[in-house]
Amino acid sequence: MINTHKPTKQVSLSDLQKDPLSVLRSGQGQAVAIIDNDKPAFYIVPPQMYQLLTILDMKQHALNKEKSSY
Repeated sequence: MINTHKPTKQVSLSDLQKDPLSVLRSGQGQAVAIIDNDKPAFYIVPPQMYQLLTILDMKQHALNKEKSSY
């Protein structure tokens, strides 16, 4: 089951192009959805969140590998 998280901040692609760092800061440590044609095109995340996501992904991969070895 995938746990989805709605970002608290949504910003247009054109706003991101104007000032990317300001958009990242506006998320206040959370993911920011970049909107194009009224739909999320992608998300930007601060470095700390990216590191946590990477660690969680590595742990999930290790658990899946452990389960498949039984």
